[in-house]
Amino acid sequence: MADQTWMTPEELAKCTRAYDVEPEEFRSPIPTQNVSNGEYLPKPQSEKQKQVEERIKELADTASKKLGISRRKFLASSGGMSAALLAMNDVYGKFFKVDPVEMFEPEAAAKNGLPKDLFVVDDQLHFVRGNRSITVGAPSLRAIAQGPTSAAFGFPTNPFNPDGFRDEAHNDPYYPWNEALAAQYLANPTGYVNSINSADAFHFLQFIKSIFLDSQVTVGLISNVTTFVAAQPGTNLPVTNVDEARTAEILTAAQTAAARNFINDIAGSRRAMAHGLLYVGTANLEYIQYQVENHRPDAWKGYCITHAAQPGRSALSTGPARNTAPLDTAPGAVMKLWRHDDEEVAYPTFDLISKYYARLKKEIPGLNNICVHKGLAHGLP
Repeated sequence: MADQTWMTPEELAKCTRAYDVEPEEFRSPIPTQNVSNGEYLPKPQSEKQKQVEERIKELADTASKKLGISRRKFLASSGGMSAALLAMNDVYGKFFKVDPVEMFEPEAAAKNGLPKDLFVVDDQLHFVRGNRSITVGAPSLRAIAQGPTSAAFGFPTNPFNPDGFRDEAHNDPYYPWNEALAAQYLANPTGYVNSINSADAFHFLQFIKSIFLDSQVTVGLISNVTTFVAAQPGTNLPVTNVDEARTAEILTAAQTAAARNFINDIAGSRRAMAHGLLYVGTANLEYIQYQVENHRPDAWKGYCITHAAQPGRSALSTGPARNTAPLDTAPGAVMKLWRHDDEEVAYPTFDLISKYYARLKKEIPGLNNICVHKGLAHGLP
């Protein structure tokens, strides 16, 4: 798994991005066929999907001419989204509440739009632990969030895009997630930008303000990442257990749970939930047990592409793996990447979580929700 991807370069070459499905002059507000997530080749465009695509083009051509604007500008408007929903209704049967007048009048589209009191759940939120400098503790996060201005931190090119693929919206292989936020919070690597300390831009208090005061989020699930590093920070020593891995985590499991509890305490209601960290393998079962009993995670977050697997022996191990683990997977062996379908590594962890869920499902109804992020790090060393 040296390239940390499930697809070969030949297979990846056959994939197209969502907006590359259609020719450049036709960018549907909603993709008109399945696209790849970088793990599996998507199914070919179906006949009904082709019908939707042609119907969107018909509606867009007619509406843009009446409005006196280009088709591309129309498709980027609320009218374009209305046309896409109307096209799907025409092909699949009426499902979306949308009226043809919405293609021409933004006020009509807003009338059928989302209510101001919409209940919004954001199921993947991140912030950086406060005891880590943003310039040291999470440089890769800064790189993908800040774009080219990350050159000041040693990232003149996008480390997550080694092949230089251009983003469909910006036609650029390296761009900030949000240009306004990059300008406000992130551009100055040493001082203050618009009275906001740029070193605190990703940290907890700014996180609370951005999510619960400045956005429409009702409930947020605070997520985290099992460590990507293969060597302990500042050394050449390999990571061999969870304690060593934890030093390189952007946010630990304990901090995730503490943040959830703090937000809910000051809110007086359940405004936040927390992921536990999914370190798999029999040698990590004690850590899964510790998290359940001490942090009460609302669900689990794991990364197959991080060094999070330790299949060695454990006091909690059961079955053949307990007594037959090979020497190179005994405690002290290097933490490795892993597969979701590995019966010797992943399954014992899933089994322990299932046993806890059977006992705690009324208290923690999402405890058996296991979220595994697989398709992100193609091209990383």
